Order: sequence, then C-alpha cells, then structure tokens
Amino acid sequence: IMTTVNAADDHADLLSTETATEKQQSTVSIPNLGHISDNNLFNSSSTRMKLVWQAACIAAISAAVLKLSSAWSLATYLAAVVGLVLLYWSYDPKQEKKAETSRSNRSVNRRNQSTISDRRLRPDNALFSTLGVTCDDFLQFQAITDRFSTFQEIVEACKATQLDSFNMIVAVDFSASNEWQGRRTFHGKPLHKITTTAVSGILGSSVSKQWNPYQRVISVLDQTLSAFVPPGAGIYGLGFGHDATSPDAPTSSVFNLASECGIAQFANRSQFRNLRELLTAYNKLACSLPLGGPTDLAGVIRRSVDLVRQSGGDYHVLVIITDGQLSGNPQDSIDAIVDASDHPLSIVVIGVGDGPFHDMCEFDDSLIRRKFDNFQFVDYHRVTAKAKNADQSLALHCLMEIPDQYKSIVRQGYLKPASG
Repeated sequence: IMTTVNAADDHADLLSTETATEKQQSTVSIPNLGHISDNNLFNSSSTRMKLVWQAACIAAISAAVLKLSSAWSLATYLAAVVGLVLLYWSYDPKQEKKAETSRSNRSVNRRNQSTISDRRLRPDNALFSTLGVTCDDFLQFQAITDRFSTFQEIVEACKATQLDSFNMIVAVDFSASNEWQGRRTFHGKPLHKITTTAVSGILGSSVSKQWNPYQRVISVLDQTLSAFVPPGAGIYGLGFGHDATSPDAPTSSVFNLASECGIAQFANRSQFRNLRELLTAYNKLACSLPLGGPTDLAGVIRRSVDLVRQSGGDYHVLVIITDGQLSGNPQDSIDAIVDASDHPLSIVVIGVGDGPFHDMCEFDDSLIRRKFDNFQFVDYHRVTAKAKNADQSLALHCLMEIPDQYKSIVRQGYLKPASG
C-alpha cells in the first residue's frame, strides 16, 4: 500500500512538473503562432497534434511510474488518455457560439416577422393618406364572402334579414368592345347579335340557344329575380356606352331604355312593368343602336344613385350587364362605387363575353374606402358553363351577397328593416 501511495505521489509530482513545462512551452510557442489568438489556440491543427504527442508521452511516463507491466493494462491506459485528448480535439467552441448565434438570429427574425405582421395589419398612415384613405378605413372594411351554395339558402337568408323585396335597376352596356368580345364565348359573333330565331322565341318559357348573352341574362333574371320585385313596382332600364354623337342615338351618356327604344307603348314611360318588357325594348335597340364607348360604369352608377334618392331612400339592386372591358382610367368608376356606398344600393355586375375581368374582380373586394361591400361581380360564362342548372347558378351568384349587403345597409342606418 505504501509503495502505491509513494508511486501516486511521484506521479502527481511528475504531472505537476509536466504541466508546468507544458505551460512554459505553450507560452513560448504563442508568438510563433502569429494569427492564432488565445481563444482559438487549440483550434490550430498543428497545435492539437503537438498536444496529442505530449499527452502520449505523459501517458507513457505515467505508465512507467505506475508500473503497468501488463501489455493489456498499458494499452488500455494509453487508449483512454489518447481518447480523452481526441475528444477535446474534436470539441470546437465555435460550434456552440454558432448555435447560440443561430438561436439568437432566429429569435430576432421572429421579432422582425412579428413587427412586419403588425405593420401589415396596421399599415403606415402616410401611405394611406397618399391613397386617399385612412388606416381605420383599411381595418374596418370587410369584404363579404360567398357563403351560399343553393338558391334556396339565399331565399331563406333574405327572409331571415326581413328582406322580402327590393327595387331593381337593369343597365345594359352598348360599348364598341361588344363587337369583338364574343370570339371565344359566342362563336365569334358580336355579343349584341340578334337573330330571327331568338326574337321569335322570346315569349317562350325556356332560354333559346340562339339568344345572345344579354338576352340570356335578362331572361334568367326574369325567371328568378322577378319574384323579389314588389307588386306594382316598375323596373328601370338604362343603357350606356353607346355612340352618343350619332344622330340616331340618345345624346346622353346614360339613357332610359323605355323612352329611347322607339316602341310606342313605352314612349311615355320611364319604367317597365316587368323584365319581359325590358327584354323587348333591348331587342329593338340592339338591332339599331350604334355602339360606341368608352366603357365606364361611373355614369350608370351615379344615375342609379339619383333614382334611389328620388324614391325616398328605398333599397335598390342595380344589375349591370357588361363585357367588362373598362376603357382608360378606371378611377371614375372606382369613385362612383365608393360614393354609392353612402346609399341603400347594391351593385351586381354580370360579365359577358371573353373578358378579361380583372378590374371587376378588383372592384369586388379591394375598394376599402367603401362604407360596406356594395359590389358583386359575376362571370356569366364561368358560373353557367358546368352548372347542372345554369339559370339557378346565375341567380345564386347574382344574389350571393345581397342578404349580407342588406344587413350592412341597415347597420349603417340608411333604412329600416322591412316589416315581416
């Protein structure tokens, strides 16, 4: 036992001596390393090899002092010492720093993303001042989503909001772009093309395949939406987009279909009794009215607002049938839609022809200056092409937002709910 203790003491003294020697060697070798700092001294491969060699020497001397005569014991001891040195050699403090830096960066990124999200939710007021809106306008406006899947669901929703009836205004686009907008969707023919078969079939109960898109839409509106028009209430028919400079055309940019169609029974009237009469007037005008332009919704929307005022503020639904190609700057149309949100008026635009309808889609959900979402766009060919019942599909999409728009109008205080 005493021999072992003495050997251990000698081994400890030897380790102290070797440690002191090693420190001295390290101190002396530092100037030769040049670019290696104290923090990454042991990151140098040459320095680490020297450390392994020194550790091996220490292990050999220690084995001699401890009198490890067995070859197996000596090999095990040397392997343990060298293994510890190699573990230290493989340890790279930079990796921990990199990991810590990475965690810190991720935390900063999360904070930055949160800040960006806040900025997105609450944008810079200066930006919206430039656009003519406020941050509150952006946050308060809510676009109405399409949430009904059947026409019957809409009927029930209208009853739930006490909306039993509404006044209707139908506007028809006579702009020149209708001449070429049927290349893909109307067999290459102008959208206002009237055929003899179509005219003779107007009084039938089904939609003729020979009818143009405008005739089809008016007929479907007659079959599905006429039930919402109060008994005895007239339907306004408006035309726009024609060539007002022609001597055979109305001089006003927006004109009354009844008084301008040239049919004697409508000559002294401003309204139609039903949509069948409106369809008759349209057929006459489509055959004779010179098409013009530009396509602009502003005039017909403002004219409809005037009709709402004249009625004493009754709820109206304006249905605009158009090929959708606005000419020039759409700002006038945008301003008219925004101004119309101050009145009990819902605007439904039915796009016919080849399109494109990018502007209409933007008007549907992106005009945040409005007091409520008063605009619904319906792509006629898209909603009817694959529908089992094309008529009901069109009616469904036309009335899709009407119940929620009516609730918004009541909430704004524009009118009182209809009595049940």
